[in-house]
Amino acid sequence: MNTPLKVGLIGCGNITFNDHAPTLCGLDGARVTAIADPTEARRKKVQALLGLPDAACFADHRALLAAGVDYAVLTVPQKIRRPIVEACARAGVHVISEKPIATVPAEARAMIDAMRAANLRYGMVHNYLYYPEYELARKLIAEGAIGRLRHVTLNFLGMPDSPGASEYRPQWRHDPAEAGGGILMDMVHAVYLAEFLMAAPIRAVSAVVDNLDHAGEAVEDFTLVNYYFDDGYATVNMWWGGGPGGLEISGAEGRIMAFYQNYDTGPFTRLESFTLVNRRGRQTFDPRGGRPMDNFARLHADFVEAIRAGREPIAPAEAGLRSLEAVLAAYASAATGRAIPLPLSPDDPVHQRGVRGLRELDLWKSGPVVKHGVFGL
Repeated sequence: MNTPLKVGLIGCGNITFNDHAPTLCGLDGARVTAIADPTEARRKKVQALLGLPDAACFADHRALLAAGVDYAVLTVPQKIRRPIVEACARAGVHVISEKPIATVPAEARAMIDAMRAANLRYGMVHNYLYYPEYELARKLIAEGAIGRLRHVTLNFLGMPDSPGASEYRPQWRHDPAEAGGGILMDMVHAVYLAEFLMAAPIRAVSAVVDNLDHAGEAVEDFTLVNYYFDDGYATVNMWWGGGPGGLEISGAEGRIMAFYQNYDTGPFTRLESFTLVNRRGRQTFDPRGGRPMDNFARLHADFVEAIRAGREPIAPAEAGLRSLEAVLAAYASAATGRAIPLPLSPDDPVHQRGVRGLRELDLWKSGPVVKHGVFGL
């Protein structure tokens, strides 16, 4: 139990270099023993950061698995994850995957089934669950500080359009075939946060999706999404633009509001205010307390503990599947002009083929998705 778990990093892009690799360098209970990436420049960059020998660095994930690791951190583009996860299942290797879990729900289900059949832990990098402002909001809601929860608004309207690693394809997230969608798919964080704050699964979706500022591209850069729960609602607004960010939560007896410096989109910048208003008056909190963010460290520590204890991680792969379907249902709603119930039926073309399945639906011909050619429609 005291021997550190051996970790393999499959994918050496920016998220690995900036977050996963540095975090694992200082984490008790785990150490990186191997890395894999077909792009040599990226592989060498992470190798130098970790100080690994050449013998621990591979161009192919199969060679990494043959070298022997306990769990793999999967950060390759979501379109190419299925064969890697299935190889991990055959090798007896636990997996924690970057979001979104896949581009197609049917493929996500197949990966989950393979890992479950092998009795392995399969978790998601839903690291926003560990941001202090969201944790505090959930705690206050659970304590009844605002009465019965009715509505959550998550504004991500000032999202930076950050490119990927220059050595690979910097704009791969703008390719619906490779990424599965645009800003909402990339920032699926807000979708699982809605479920986290509401403490319930999403039941239906209605949405507006558009391409306002990326003419000639086939992904959305703007979304207004309403998520329906059994006992309330959540609104997720996103734009690769210059709009406001923040969190606003409405209860029958109060409200919670969190805003960031210059009303920027959080949690990329300093948290400026966190306010609770209820019948007892107004209270302000400082959930971050000036401390550095440790969400990746806590995420990996939880996954290590989940492996050792044989329990589920904080965000199992099933949560990733729900979030993926909630994003694709928003696309389907915008493309058809109607609300979409969740979960998607297994024979739904969007469940089976992701955004490629949208063209098989009864499309809203005059709507912005078709009008602006989003997803190639």
